[in-house]
Amino acid sequence: MRRLVSGLVLGLLLLGARGGHAQVCNPVCANQPKACCGVVAQADTFMAYESATHNSTIFRGIVPNTAGATCDVTTDVNGIAPTVIDGPLSPVSDLLSSTVTLHFNLGEGIERWQAVGGEFGGGNCFTPEVTGLSGLHGLVVDVTDGCGTHEVTVGRPAFFCVSPTLKFVCFESKNLNKVPLPPGFDRAEDVCAVVQ
Repeated sequence: MRRLVSGLVLGLLLLGARGGHAQVCNPVCANQPKACCGVVAQADTFMAYESATHNSTIFRGIVPNTAGATCDVTTDVNGIAPTVIDGPLSPVSDLLSSTVTLHFNLGEGIERWQAVGGEFGGGNCFTPEVTGLSGLHGLVVDVTDGCGTHEVTVGRPAFFCVSPTLKFVCFESKNLNKVPLPPGFDRAEDVCAVVQ
């Protein structure tokens, strides 16, 4: 009987260890939910800047929000010939800060831009079709990128991009404080957040 109980306990321990091992995430956590790697959800926000040359093919420039980033644009969002898409609306959540999550329906309206270079490169960008979005009046969030910490208002969605690895939505915004600008860009135009 003692051997049977010992064998049963050992079997359960091995099964438990195997089950626990199956839930271990790869070290990079690429293409996995943040919860998979034990990371507490936090805002994945950044700023999109307007080009100083207003007739430029660059619609927006993106400065990374990663640690050690400098105040330099790494991804350009360039204009392309518009194509009407009118894709279906899908529910999305955008985490703008540790206390602000927006829930709404998002669909592809017209494809107008393409993201080139940097972590967002290869993405197609659209004017959005949006329903169910409310609670923006008076909304202010802090966003830190390679240029500094921006205190910004959050307005209606201006555009969104879908790259091979992620989707992000950019909202019209206004900086309430002074922050340095990346070379070749004259203002922080939109606050953007990765769709969760």
